[in-house]
Amino acid sequence: MIFIIFILGIILIVLAVKVQIKRISKALFVLAGSSAVIMALSAIQPAPGEGYYSGRIGAAAEWLFFILAQYLCPALLLASVIGIIVLIGKKRI
Repeated sequence: MIFIIFILGIILIVLAVKVQIKRISKALFVLAGSSAVIMALSAIQPAPGEGYYSGRIGAAAEWLFFILAQYLCPALLLASVIGIIVLIGKKRI
């Protein structure tokens, strides 16, 4: 499932860059794709406290990946998808 999200995010970014659409639409598509890619990459990291990385910097990196994968990327993905739906509803895309 994570691999599918990763591939779809990359496809969305590539298509958004190549297609001639308005700036706000392009920004929302790139935001949706990049948050999907980062969410997939962060989700494969080990859970905080497992000791995969050593030292304080490693512990901070584990928590950073956890916060990215669990909270920030899904919120950005949801916001960009809602923005795209609104723009499609207003016929601006």
